[in-house]
Amino acid sequence: MMNTWERRHYVCGRMWLIAVMATIAAALVLPTASSAQEWPTKPVNLVVGYGAGGGVDQMARFLARIAGDDLKQPLIIQNRPGGGGAVAAISVKAAPADGHTLLLTTSTTFTFDHHFAKADFSIDDFRHIAIIGQFQEVFVAHPSRPWKTLQDAIEEAKAQKRDLKYASFYQLDRVVTAMISKQSGVRISPVPTQGGAGVVNAVIANQVDFGTTGGTWGPSVASGTIKLLASGPRDALKNYSSVPTLRGLGFDIETEVFVTVSAPKDTTAAVVEKISAALKKAANETSYATFCEEQLQVRHLNLDAAETGRALTRQSERYAKLIEAAGSAAR
Repeated sequence: MMNTWERRHYVCGRMWLIAVMATIAAALVLPTASSAQEWPTKPVNLVVGYGAGGGVDQMARFLARIAGDDLKQPLIIQNRPGGGGAVAAISVKAAPADGHTLLLTTSTTFTFDHHFAKADFSIDDFRHIAIIGQFQEVFVAHPSRPWKTLQDAIEEAKAQKRDLKYASFYQLDRVVTAMISKQSGVRISPVPTQGGAGVVNAVIANQVDFGTTGGTWGPSVASGTIKLLASGPRDALKNYSSVPTLRGLGFDIETEVFVTVSAPKDTTAAVVEKISAALKKAANETSYATFCEEQLQVRHLNLDAAETGRALTRQSERYAKLIEAAGSAAR
């Protein structure tokens, strides 16, 4: 048994240990709350999944200027193209989850590509914070082609009993055209190009029957060097509403490609909320909306974290069904 002196020291020691543990616990909790309250405490790296000069990069730089001015910290653009956004995604997945490294890419990085091949990341490896725009995929042709719509091109090919060749730049357009081919009975073969700009160049050079692209067609359509045959999204084009959608032409197909901002999955809810609010405020600027819709022909969207998460989940499910329906012809 302990004597009185030993009991006093034991009790004092226990109280000291409890106090120390409480202090350590508080120290572990407080920085999390503090970091959320103070974010950003340093420049934010905005890792872009595509090369400099393209539509995604231009949107990132425009938004970064607005958000950086408001946050009093710069958003530093880091272009890491490759694999349809995969290279950038892998980089951000491994970054500290403190809100100071974000990924800006297209939604298909998470919702489409992994249905084709095993990836080193999944949609669940990130907190998806914002959707800041939607690309409007289109089918375009040289002005000398006699068609007014994509259906006209298909009907001519049927009458002449020939195949169609089109300029392609990534897997989604191959799945979509595989479905068009399947539903129309006309063989449509892809001619690979480098990016959407490569598609436009091939069409201007009249090297293919038509091409499909997302965000680089606006200036060429405006100048008359290419013409629109159809659009992929469910809704009509923002500035060219008379152009028929694929569904309007009778095809049970639609495309959907958002521009998204995401963070590593362990980023706290409090930090995500602050990032989401900052991006929503920046994307709500009239100058940004005008830039997207007038300069890039990108539909202006401004979704918060909760809305973004739901939209990406739905999109992934939709593309899984489309790929299954297209079958081996899309691969």
